[in-house]
Amino acid sequence: GDKPFVNVFDFSRRVDLRQFGKRSLETLVRSGALDELDRNRKRVLESLDALVAYSAAVFDQSNSDQGSLFGDAGEDLPEPRPATVDDWLPNERLEEEQAAIGFYLSGHPLDDYAVALKLKGMLTLAELREKAERDDGAVGRVGVIVSGLQERKSSRGTKFFRMNISDPTGQVTGIALFPENFDEVRRVLESTSQVIMSLEARSNEGQFDPVGRSAVPVDRVVTAG
Repeated sequence: GDKPFVNVFDFSRRVDLRQFGKRSLETLVRSGALDELDRNRKRVLESLDALVAYSAAVFDQSNSDQGSLFGDAGEDLPEPRPATVDDWLPNERLEEEQAAIGFYLSGHPLDDYAVALKLKGMLTLAELREKAERDDGAVGRVGVIVSGLQERKSSRGTKFFRMNISDPTGQVTGIALFPENFDEVRRVLESTSQVIMSLEARSNEGQFDPVGRSAVPVDRVVTAG
């Protein structure tokens, strides 16, 4: 079979990167699909234009019969100089993953809070779901990351939020949050995406669709005495 790719230059020589859209290549890099070739995702991302141009030159040479598609094509062409940048910090890598593919792949931003949240009596989304299924409903506080935040108004004129939430055990899309103090919670959600949310979950034919009642910053709860 084909030999594994050695590095991003080998990948560029053997795959015509022009066949990918730039956004597709960026998604591959941001999600970590090319980590085996270069673990510095930011460097690869900032080198993409040069790599695509290099790949194009290799395949243009091959197609002009100056080299073989699976042979020596491009080996006489100088490899582009990669960008000189430090990689993203761990949380930045996670945010790039989430932006690229819609979820966190290599970890979760709240991983570092897991022990502290448990000591404070917080549930995980998985635990709240299990409790709701077992007891035909459950209420609990859960540390979550908020994304896709939108402000809405019900048919009765009640203001509420619609959002996606996730923690290290899973994610739920499109939940509603009906806080008593809407403006205060809006300020919280504008200042941070990491919150402790009071959630009510009911057993609804196997569907997990919790409703939020309040939200406070994770840091405020974790550092409280």
